[in-house]
Amino acid sequence: MKAFDHAASLGTDMFEIDCQLTKDEYVIVAHDNNLSRLCGRDILISDTLFTNLPPLLCTQRLDFDHRFEITKNIPEEERKLLLLEDLFKKYPKMPMNVDIKTNTPRLIEIVNQLVQKYQREHITVWGNGSGSTTKNIRPANRKIYTLYSLPEILKTLLWYYTGLLPFMPLYANYYEIPMCSLFVERAETFPQRAGTWWLKIILSILDPMMTNEKIITHLKKRGVLTYFFVLNNEHEWKRALECGASGIMTDFPSDLKSFLERNISGH
Repeated sequence: MKAFDHAASLGTDMFEIDCQLTKDEYVIVAHDNNLSRLCGRDILISDTLFTNLPPLLCTQRLDFDHRFEITKNIPEEERKLLLLEDLFKKYPKMPMNVDIKTNTPRLIEIVNQLVQKYQREHITVWGNGSGSTTKNIRPANRKIYTLYSLPEILKTLLWYYTGLLPFMPLYANYYEIPMCSLFVERAETFPQRAGTWWLKIILSILDPMMTNEKIITHLKKRGVLTYFFVLNNEHEWKRALECGASGIMTDFPSDLKSFLERNISGH
């Protein structure tokens, strides 16, 4: 919760969160199902009761840059994994981007129930990069805004470069994309994402295609906003703005705010 409190104090426009489901069906805000990185325990959230979840480690390593670690000497009682419902309660008016990390019907169902309970349909975006997960998410509640899945992103690129995009239907409300160049630049920090030569070639080809300003402008004119994940340094932020991005996800909100204040008026 301290991380979200910090971001809110800076004036962030939206929280980006990932959700997992415990064995007793509590929705937890966490990127990893396996708690090795977060808690130092080789156990799964999905196999663990909520009351048995271990505390977060004092030292945390970023998923998007494994070289970066930060240590905070925080009491154990304040290092609890966060319930999605507690975040909804504390920030009832904060827009949130909810990534449903596992294709679990109950996870989708319970997140939907919480969104409705706290009347957040108009300020919630949900989805996942997986096409199969996305197919299960959207029918659950058509009032909640949705993200493009990876297959839909690739189809959008195909339609654009064949000249058909103006005639094709839109898939979702938000075009949420990675900046593929960072996977190549930081291959050593997360080799599971770009550890082979052929994957680096594919990502290098996709990078300029996905960040094409003309695609982003076209989608924006049709009501679809673009935001990038997860950008953590100034040259990535600068490039995202040059591409016409409407939003930037970052692990360093203080630095991003400082950058925006120096480079943009009315950010």
